[in-house]
Amino acid sequence: MSMDLFTFFMWAVILIFSVIASIQDIKEQKVWNLVIFGGIFAVFLMNLLLNRENLLIVLLSAFVYGSFYFIAKLVSKGKFGNADIYFGIFQGICLPVKMLPLCVFSEVILVLLILNKGLKKGAFPFIPFMATSLIICNFLQLII
Repeated sequence: MSMDLFTFFMWAVILIFSVIASIQDIKEQKVWNLVIFGGIFAVFLMNLLLNRENLLIVLLSAFVYGSFYFIAKLVSKGKFGNADIYFGIFQGICLPVKMLPLCVFSEVILVLLILNKGLKKGAFPFIPFMATSLIICNFLQLII
């Protein structure tokens, strides 16, 4: 498993923005849009400059992930916030569409393992679970 320049920068951006967003979500139950949009912009710019991925596929993946969390927000009636949707877009730019089922499955498993009671009533910090799942799926993508 060799690491090229694109992969190195991708890991750096994923780790930096995931940690910052997770800490903010845990402490404040909200994440600054600047943090998430900064991550989205950084990954988009890397794709544009390093031409690693087809840009249309990256945008499609971001749309699919963002749409999934938008629908989850509508169905859950307030358990997800806008930051969860934006982080979903960040996940979509970082991962291909085919990783969505694995990403969502690992998020649900992590939530159930940590909370051990299912979902609590009201809002809870979900971005740390999304960030952990993004890191897991990105690592799996490297070795598959």
